[in-house]
Amino acid sequence: MAEKRPNILMFMTDHQRADALGCAGHPVLKTPAIDRLAGEGMRFTHSFTCASACMPSRAALWSGLYPHVNGVVRTDWKSWLSPATPTIQSLLSGAGYLTVAVGKMHFVPWGTLGGFQHRVIIESKYSTAEDEYHRALRERGFWGKHIGHHTPGFGKAYKAMPSPLPEEYHIDGYIGRRGVETLRAIRAEPFFLVVSFCGPHDPYDPPEPYASRYDSAAMPKPVARPGEAASFPPVIRDVALSYGLERLDFTRMTPDDIGRVRALYYGNLSLIDRWIGNLLETLDELGLSERTLVAHTCDHGDYIGNHQLLFKHGPGCDDETRVPLLIRWPGRIPPQANDAFVENVDLMPTYLEAAGLKPPPQCQGRSLFDLLDGRGEPWRDAVVTHLEGRGVCYRDRHWKYTRFPGQPFDVMYNLQADPNELRNLCHFQDRGWVDRAADLSAKLVAWYYQHPAQTATTGYGGYGGLNLPK
Repeated sequence: MAEKRPNILMFMTDHQRADALGCAGHPVLKTPAIDRLAGEGMRFTHSFTCASACMPSRAALWSGLYPHVNGVVRTDWKSWLSPATPTIQSLLSGAGYLTVAVGKMHFVPWGTLGGFQHRVIIESKYSTAEDEYHRALRERGFWGKHIGHHTPGFGKAYKAMPSPLPEEYHIDGYIGRRGVETLRAIRAEPFFLVVSFCGPHDPYDPPEPYASRYDSAAMPKPVARPGEAASFPPVIRDVALSYGLERLDFTRMTPDDIGRVRALYYGNLSLIDRWIGNLLETLDELGLSERTLVAHTCDHGDYIGNHQLLFKHGPGCDDETRVPLLIRWPGRIPPQANDAFVENVDLMPTYLEAAGLKPPPQCQGRSLFDLLDGRGEPWRDAVVTHLEGRGVCYRDRHWKYTRFPGQPFDVMYNLQADPNELRNLCHFQDRGWVDRAADLSAKLVAWYYQHPAQTATTGYGGYGGLNLPK
């Protein structure tokens, strides 16, 4: 590794799909700042989350451990990593890095440092906790003007409504500004700075001018099949028919509804991209770019109307399990795209190797420098994503199989014949599906035995409801 340890600047979003990038070939969305990272570093085209919900995904990222190992399998605001579990931030803090987090962390308790030395605490669009952002709204007389469950017509609009707030007091504009201020205030190197945005997580609520940036009538059409929700196991179908406090029925969304959702979702991303651009320009201005590794990723995706669904909580389609991952390190990482199957647990060993540190022995991720340096063949041929206790998804290049314990049937897609994941073979009972599903189920079980819960290390043991045979 390089003799001098690099700074590490990490951007995170929430609910950003892997294809929600200009550099991924999106026909409408423009993300010039994130595209800059792709042009100056590596974009991983097949990056997956280990969990399709916020808290389990983030716990896996910070710890380098899969959800069934680290114990965080649901977003319940109760479960979190054992204090004995090493994390990226705790290990870098102990190795002399200044570690700072700005924005959404999803720690438990929500206001804890979570291994960072400093935090600017801004937790959630829906939270009513007295964090820095919500105090600012109250002080400016903006409390109640932000979009949320209290907003009239919120459910009818499927949570897609332009924010009346000025950009600087929209939650992501606020996080971006505080991120720039924090970067400018740092006086020590090396540092590990995380700027974690709350969007484009619902509500889809960009302020102007981002709310008007995209024409809802010109949005890409959703990928869906009429009556598709009926092919999902009941645990998923019931969510689609009655979601959340507003009891939303996604199957009743009209083309206009989906067009509005998508236009505002992309507006949220354009706002975030603007602030990522400001942060990259601040790095340049401060003369830090050449000695800073910069990464951008997300916790999980969003259906935004595909498969008659919104948000997450689906049957394990790529819409929710596949996420952006881009890494730039000038002079070390050549600009290129890489299609290896990578996971968010891989970030811990990657950052630690960049810092000249070894990952803890229980770390289940794999340093991405194995790919960057061409020393990592063969790479993994499949990934597994936990669906917040409802099911567990196994995916390789050809097949996807999601096991739903206690449900009348599972979900299986032939990705080569059905890349849009429209025909659940377990529901339609196509000829030959039983043997194939049994084979994939066996591979999923084998994966669990290859990645056993390490109770002595983490204080937790379990298999995410999979009910493994003894």
